[in-house]
Amino acid sequence: MRVAPPDEISAEERTTLDDWANGRQTEVRAAERARVILPAADGKPNLEIDTTLSTSVQQAAHWRWRFLAKDLPGLEKNAPRPRRFPSIASQKVAEVVRLTTLEKPAHATYWSNRSVANKVGMLRYQRPPHLPRPWLNPHLSASFEVSNDPHFAKKLEAVVRRYLSPPEHALVVCVSEKS
Repeated sequence: MRVAPPDEISAEERTTLDDWANGRQTEVRAAERARVILPAADGKPNLEIDTTLSTSVQQAAHWRWRFLAKDLPGLEKNAPRPRRFPSIASQKVAEVVRLTTLEKPAHATYWSNRSVANKVGMLRYQRPPHLPRPWLNPHLSASFEVSNDPHFAKKLEAVVRRYLSPPEHALVVCVSEKS
């Protein structure tokens, strides 16, 4: 069984970790991490830390290595996480809007999410963040008016973005010219 070497910590770091572990105003995650590091500094193995603190061995090892690599700042913050989906280029968004509003697919009556994604070169679960699910479905509307405006995609993006995330203390009002 591998045993991690005891962590060398200074007196200042030990007092800070004690304050975090026992402080009433400390964030829970910082207190838990400090409770893992204090026994590790005394030379206790991860398995013993696991049983006394009711954590996993992997968690004890993770925070021990994070402390060795980044000291106290490594315990204060979580590591950055990747975004949920990769961003989509605005050209692809414009192509999706153009396809769903101006064209029909070759062997179907309307575009599905999968067929649009295949045509444009995206994954089917990738959707432009400002367009609601199920994207644009003009075939579901009884009277969808197709615009010939060359800037239609940008205007549509702006309107939908305002509805989904309006500015603070703002009122979004929709006035339609057509019946």
